[in-house]
Parts: sequence; structure tokens; C-alpha cells
Amino acid sequence: MSIGLEVRKDLKATIVLIVIGVAVYLFAFPAPLTDGDTVFYAEIARNMVESGDWIVLRSERMPVVDKGPLTIWPIAISFALFGESPLTTRAWHIFVAIGCVVTTYFIAREFFDRKTSFVSGIVLLTTILFYYMGFVPQQDIPGLLLISLGMLFFIRAVRRSSLVAFYGIFITLGLGLLNRGLSGAAIPIGIMLVTLISLYYSDNRPQPPFSGISGWVLHIGLGIALMILVACPWYIAAYEQQGAELLDTLLFSGNTRFMSDLDGAANASGIQRAIDWLSYVPLLIVGFLPWSALLVPAVKESASRIKQQRSSSDIVFAAWTVVGLLFPFAIRWRVIRYLIPVFPPLAILIARYVVSLLAKEDRRPAVSERLPNPLRKVAIVDLAIIVPVFLLAVAYIVVQFNTEAADYLPFAVPILLSVSLSQIVFGVLALQRRIKAAIYSLPLISMAGLVTAMILLPIYWVQPF
Repeated sequence: MSIGLEVRKDLKATIVLIVIGVAVYLFAFPAPLTDGDTVFYAEIARNMVESGDWIVLRSERMPVVDKGPLTIWPIAISFALFGESPLTTRAWHIFVAIGCVVTTYFIAREFFDRKTSFVSGIVLLTTILFYYMGFVPQQDIPGLLLISLGMLFFIRAVRRSSLVAFYGIFITLGLGLLNRGLSGAAIPIGIMLVTLISLYYSDNRPQPPFSGISGWVLHIGLGIALMILVACPWYIAAYEQQGAELLDTLLFSGNTRFMSDLDGAANASGIQRAIDWLSYVPLLIVGFLPWSALLVPAVKESASRIKQQRSSSDIVFAAWTVVGLLFPFAIRWRVIRYLIPVFPPLAILIARYVVSLLAKEDRRPAVSERLPNPLRKVAIVDLAIIVPVFLLAVAYIVVQFNTEAADYLPFAVPILLSVSLSQIVFGVLALQRRIKAAIYSLPLISMAGLVTAMILLPIYWVQPF
């Protein structure tokens, strides 16, 4: 098959993903702002437009804003061109989220067929945490796009020996510094370093576009220079107006203040420390719904391939997931959105599991009805654990944030009902071995609830800010 035909088919798949992304976010574009951080970002962007100063980020809430400019600039540009509204605050961000979906497709495409890659994008798009975060402008989704692009460049650099892709990594790192300061570069660097080391033990060793110590030193040095060229102009200009406090906020103590309280952890009981470290498990289960029930079998199959075949694709996604989880665990607060960097690799693993499962079912002859149901255990876990954990997590949120929860209930109820229904329907259909119907029910029912919530939001929402 010609390369041109393959490119056209990938382009077609990309267009379909974009159309689906726009469709599921259609009613979200003009919806009211629901998050205090977004209102804060809009305030900074408004001040930027009104002052005409596109360097210094200003807010009455703090003398030096602890945000990079990369998320503020698109909002400010939208305000300057089209005026201030929820639509102009959010539209660019939704397209960044759709960009994450497309990038996930191309990452999967480096290893797998087009169908698996397409399903990877759909899985990511339809997880409730990713969908909601795409709707709420913050630093996390732009940061995820930069991490994903960096990993795409990294994979192409070590698999295709692409020097252009190698330097693309450093452009994303420079933009990461402009997005979240030091953490915007540290997280992807950590993921890539661990992945690179791990790949030397895989079935497909890295093939970088250069060799020898001198080659590594030369090109890494040039890459760092490129990263500095991307990030430093703004830092220098802002430093001239705000001084060392800006650098301290974005590159030094402003990052370390988020780290875990080691003294407090040392004085805590063993049970308390265990609860603290395990608290992200239910958050991951909730955030990855409606696909959470498939996480265990997908990860289990991936681990088996690593053990038996030293599969390079599974090593890449395992390293990405493990390192991506270490950073949230190192932060003193348990915030569900900090888990978002691990969603693309987990989405790809689940897509591979789902496509393989459906292919096996299609090949299964009718006379083999007595063969073991491949989703029986998954369905039991879903009905016995996933649904109760989800409901308990929701109850905890309502109890802990009862004042704010009242404002969010009209928006949240359709989501909670649809996600719960999707899990129950999936479990029942899976127990009946209606595999295809069970799989399709997960995104379809959940997305119906999410879209309904977006339609109802302008009707019931009372601005709490």
C-alpha cells in the first residue's frame, strides 16, 4: 500500500475524530463558566487586553501571578478579537483538548493499526475527567497536549531516527516552561528519560538519529539551546519588570510548595500514610469512567506482554503511566486533575484490549458458546466495585463540598445518572456475553449524559463566583 494512501486514510480518521470532538462539545462552547480558576484566568486576560501589556500577568489576588502565560495568551487574544464571553474564553481550549485526542491517535498509530488508534482517541475523549477538563480552561489540557506531542516526537526520534522529531521534543519543553514553569518541563523529561532507559531492555531497542557520546552531547546541547530560545524571551522580559520573585514563583519555591509535607508524613500513622498514598486509586477509577472496569484487564495484558515479549509499545506506555503517576503522588494535595497526564497511555492500552477482544468475539464460532466469557470477571468487578466506588466518591464530594455541590447539582445529576447507568448496562450485557453491545454502551450512554448536562447548564446554572 502506498504511503500516500496511508496518509490519506490517517487524515480521514483525524477529520472524523475532530468532527466527533466538536459534536460532543457542541453545547459546551457557549455554556457558562463553572470553575473559579477559569474566572481567574479570564481576569488576568482581561487585564492584559486593557493594559496593552502582554508580558506581565496581573491580578488583584496576588502580586506575582503563579501561572505561565501560555494559557492566558489565547484567552486574551480571543477577548481582543471577539470580545469577552464564555465562548471566547473556552473555544480555543476545547480545540486544544481535541488536539490531545488527535495526538493520542498518532501516538498509537506509531505502534498499532488504524482501528486501534482511532479507538484510543475515542476512549480518551469519552472519559469523564478528560471531557470535563476540556470544557474548563486551565493549564492542564494545554500541558497534556505538550506532553503528548513531546512523547510523539520522542517515539518518532527513537523509532524512525528522526532528527526533526528530536528537536521537536525541545520545542514542547520550552512551551511547557511557558505553561507551568519548571513542572511543565520536569514531568515530560522524567517520562522520556525513564522510557528511554526502559526501551534498551525491549524487543526493539532505540535508534536515535545520532550515535556516540559526542553525538548525544552535541544534539542535546543544541536542543537545550532551542528550548531556551523558546522560553527565555518571555522570562527575560517579565523579569525586567517583576524581578527575582517571578523566577522564584515559576521555577523554584513556587513549585516546591506543592510537594508533599515530608515532616508531616513522618509524624503520620502508618494507616494514614497508606490512605494518603492510595487515595488516588479511587480518583483514577472515577476520572477514567466509563472505561474504568477495563483498566485492570488491559494493564494485566500489557504487563504480560512486557514479561513474555519485552514489547516496546507496552514498555513505552508503562513507563509513561508509572512516571506520570509519581508526580501527583509527590504533591501534598490530592487533586483529581493531576492524574490527566496518564490518560493517553491508559486510553491506548484499553483501546488495544477492546479491539483485540472484539476481534476474538467476531472469530468465535456459534458452537463455542460454552467457552469462558472473557468479560465475566470484568462485569462482576464493575457491578461489585466500580459502581459502589463511584457512588461513594460522589457522596464524599457532596458531603465535603456541600455548599458548592448545591450549585453544581443541576449540572452534575445527568452526568452521574448516565455514568452509573452505563456501568450497570455494561455489567449486565457483559454477563450475558453480548460483548459488542456492552463495549458500545460505555461511551454512548455516558456521552448522552454529558451532552445533556451541557444543554441544561445555561438553564439552571447560578454563577457562584
